[in-house]
Amino acid sequence: NPQLLGEIGLIPGDNIFPFDIAIKNNVAYVAYDAYLTASDGGIVIIDISNPSAMTQSVVDSMGRYTSCEVEGDVLYTFDAQNEVLKLYNISTPSTPQLISTLPNLSSSDGDEMGQLYIEGDYAYLTHSGSNNSDDQLSIIDISDTMNPTVVGNIQLTHVYLSDDDAPFPIKKYQDYIFIAPTEDYGSPGEIIDVSDPTAPLFVS
Repeated sequence: NPQLLGEIGLIPGDNIFPFDIAIKNNVAYVAYDAYLTASDGGIVIIDISNPSAMTQSVVDSMGRYTSCEVEGDVLYTFDAQNEVLKLYNISTPSTPQLISTLPNLSSSDGDEMGQLYIEGDYAYLTHSGSNNSDDQLSIIDISDTMNPTVVGNIQLTHVYLSDDDAPFPIKKYQDYIFIAPTEDYGSPGEIIDVSDPTAPLFVS
């Protein structure tokens, strides 16, 4: 018998679209985009320790944030508008500190979507370019959070991360990355062997 314990309107107000949420302890991190202006998205931090009286603050409000993940004391976010992966130290959740950035992740201008998955020393990022042929999976070595580095890329052929779609779920099982199909295009999705992060290979 689920019951509503509390609710909160995000600080930016109307005309926003929350794309992703990550939770650690009593804090929720929400990646959002703005409907009216592509560069007005951001990350909202919500203290959920008391569901009936939640509080929030904005980390960054100059981009199009479509994904966020938490691993340890690090918050990983992807700003698809500016094609940047950003890492924040959240050991003090109320005052996150920017650790590093990894810019220029797209092979072309116009990134509109992206989805992160973090496991071990690697971040797996699906992201789009100005057209479907630029959609790709990037594998990023995050073992040194001060210096994240792209170690592998593969162009996606069956999923299309266009600006009209939401980011497609990406998951990892054993040595394989699974990317959900694109309903709009009747796509079968992708399965990618990442046993060698520097040389990802299609399975199907």
